[in-house]
Amino acid sequence: MIKVKRLSIESFLVVLLMIILAIAMSVIILKGSQNFELMLKEKNQTEDFRIAISYLNMMIKKNDSAGSISLVENFAQGRTALKIKHKGDETGLATYIYSVDQQLYEQYGEDNDIADLDLATEIITASVDFQQDGQMIKANYLTDFGQNYQQIITLKSKVD
Repeated sequence: MIKVKRLSIESFLVVLLMIILAIAMSVIILKGSQNFELMLKEKNQTEDFRIAISYLNMMIKKNDSAGSISLVENFAQGRTALKIKHKGDETGLATYIYSVDQQLYEQYGEDNDIADLDLATEIITASVDFQQDGQMIKANYLTDFGQNYQQIITLKSKVD
């Protein structure tokens, strides 16, 4: 009788230990999966951010001539926009880069246009603050993950 009780208590403890182990493994797998998804989302956002910044750099370098690059104060909801005037076949047109509500937008339209989100194309989820310092334009970006990036663009031409 004592052996049967001891065997049943030991069996019960083994089963209980296995249940605890299974729960612990499930929690570890769930947390690992959540962390992986978060890292993947952050990696994708960083990659999208780098592509967008590369695109902006290309636009600025392509159009860097006297009077082509300027900052427009209070363009969209009190935010400063980067204005890139186009030359050649696109004379009279401009591209505006600005952020509204943590979204970075590009608006292609007429020179001296006004901000219109219906005409703008969303680039990435980030806010930007442009500042001018001589022939340098500083762009401070804040992503939705709370990462800060600063880009300093030195122009060959004079800034308006």
